[in-house]
Amino acid sequence: MGFDLSNPRNDTRLVWLVVFVALLCYANSLLNDFCYDSVAIVQENPIVNESGQWVELWAKDHWYRSENDVAKRDLLYRPVALLTYKLTRNIFGPEAWPQHLMNIVLHAVVCSLVVLFARRIDLTAIAALLSGLLFAVLPIHTEVVNDIVGRADLLATLGILLTLLVHRRYVIERDVKKRLRWMAAGVLSAFMAMGAKESGISVILLVVLFDLYLSRQASQIPLIFVKHLSLAIKRCVYLLGPTAIYFSLRFLAFDGKLFQTPTVSKTVNVLVDASHWHHFLGTCQLVGMYVYKTFWPSVLCVDYSVNTIHLANSPIEPTVLLGIVTILTLSIASYASWKKGQLLVPFFALALLVSYLPTSNVFVLIQVFFAERIAYLPSVWGVLLIVMALVKVVPRRAIGIIAVIVFAAMVTRCWVRNSEWKDNATVAESAFRDHPTSILTLEMYGNHLSSQGRHDEGIELLKRAIAIDPGFTVAQRAIAEAYLRAGNLRNSLNHWQIADLQFPGHAQTQRAISFLRDSLANQVSPELGALRNSADDPSSSLHEEMAYVRKLLALAQYDESLARFREREDIFKNDPTWQRQYAETLLFAGKKDEAVERYRRCAVIDPEFIPAKIELAALLMERQIPGDLGEAQRLCDSAILLAPEEPTPRVLQAELFALQGRVKEAITAYRAALGIVPFDHPQRATWQARLTTLGG
Repeated sequence: MGFDLSNPRNDTRLVWLVVFVALLCYANSLLNDFCYDSVAIVQENPIVNESGQWVELWAKDHWYRSENDVAKRDLLYRPVALLTYKLTRNIFGPEAWPQHLMNIVLHAVVCSLVVLFARRIDLTAIAALLSGLLFAVLPIHTEVVNDIVGRADLLATLGILLTLLVHRRYVIERDVKKRLRWMAAGVLSAFMAMGAKESGISVILLVVLFDLYLSRQASQIPLIFVKHLSLAIKRCVYLLGPTAIYFSLRFLAFDGKLFQTPTVSKTVNVLVDASHWHHFLGTCQLVGMYVYKTFWPSVLCVDYSVNTIHLANSPIEPTVLLGIVTILTLSIASYASWKKGQLLVPFFALALLVSYLPTSNVFVLIQVFFAERIAYLPSVWGVLLIVMALVKVVPRRAIGIIAVIVFAAMVTRCWVRNSEWKDNATVAESAFRDHPTSILTLEMYGNHLSSQGRHDEGIELLKRAIAIDPGFTVAQRAIAEAYLRAGNLRNSLNHWQIADLQFPGHAQTQRAISFLRDSLANQVSPELGALRNSADDPSSSLHEEMAYVRKLLALAQYDESLARFREREDIFKNDPTWQRQYAETLLFAGKKDEAVERYRRCAVIDPEFIPAKIELAALLMERQIPGDLGEAQRLCDSAILLAPEEPTPRVLQAELFALQGRVKEAITAYRAALGIVPFDHPQRATWQARLTTLGG
């Protein structure tokens, strides 16, 4: 006995079956702890945990009261997600299990909406059931459901599917009052999608596409298509209301901005500074990786930073080929279906494109190159396309057998991955197991080991992370904390100082430096006194003076150090080594422009002083006010001429070329640097990875 397409009871049975499977798939994640991003965004977030804060929830960004409350903080505005965290906590308490339960339930609801949506666009009962079941058990979705902050993706997808279903009722309804009710429901669901996550704004284009599909008369004749497009836009005008409200609130929360252009790091996105050709390959590579992870989720991880993913160099690399084949297959199938007047395949393909583009790195680089959570919304349309193809080419009996085997394997994989999300320790351990050379994994697992009292092991991993990227401020803070736990106050202070130099104004860093400076003051007082006495001796040389000011700098006694430099200006002002140390001290004290001028004095005193040239070039590349890059280029060229066997000026020159979009010249410079360093050079692996990223 089959399902009667006109019998709504059978739709209800389909929905409940899919909901049951979705709940079963994540049953063992219910007692997982807060971990990864959910610690800061949910467990420790004042907006979520403090009484009141309802106005702030809507009128402030995620981090408005955090220690990162500085200009460089990551501006996130997801009030709907925050609202659900806060309501869940207020009703059920501060434990993690209610938050996990909410994620599991939301995932089950999204799966049920996939079934209902499939039925409303006239897919068969078996196709709708398979679509919901497949979406429910895809292991790639574990990264959304298990991470509590993945609720943003769950809510955005839920809001989009609700809006599409509501819009369909709005279009077919003839009663004016009922149409207004459906319109109001569409406004609320669309706002939920936008307010949950930035990608929810795609709801507008998706509804327009769906309206065109519902018209059914859109054909190959351009005038008819234009007519129906115009009608679709008119019927979707009501979505301008929630869009205006969302952007107005966002504008208010960001103090007069709509968005922040992120400073994308090479550490997390290998497309930074990539050539157009490599960017194209990288885009195809990304598509291939998402397809591969969907069908073969052998490795699922929270981290895909540098040393985990290498940018493709050739169109015949497996993931690039898979991406190209996927794009071509969708394009050909969509065109063939459209020519036959069958609009479902092109609608799904376009919906997939619209859902994926905001995070695809095609137009704007985002903070990640690849992350499984990004696939949640696009996989709605991918699943529907896959199932449509299967039911057409595979006999019905075979579908049942294949479905049981595949779904059992996927549920098992989900349970295994759910167990790895038990707490921060298991997340870090699994990430290190899968990606032991990744910079973010090294930082995360090293920090975890140190927090468990395994200081030597943790510090060793954190050192490896810093060796990959000395500018990775999070790792500098982590190793500073690790040294502090281990009782090594001087090394801790050193790394806190570096972190402060890289990211000035961070409250936790400032407090740590102040605490360590005070803690070390009594310990080093005799040592400092002896060094000062030696420096004050009339017969002392520059050596004694430098030993004293370097010790002051190492102890973060910036004011005392700068006072000493001013006091001894007349004596040592013509010594380039003294001027270089003066510049470094100014830099640590947050006086970057003054440091630049001191470095320039070094060049006047000794035009062949290579270390000062290199450090000034690096500082100018970071500052980047008008004229800085040109001056940095001249400094690099001069340093290369003076010291052709020194690799660092060539590396800086390569990065300058990359900043200017001169990728081929950057590759040549990196190759020249690698050609003159031994194989055991500590930076060789990092420079080689950067060369690969550029396409060399």
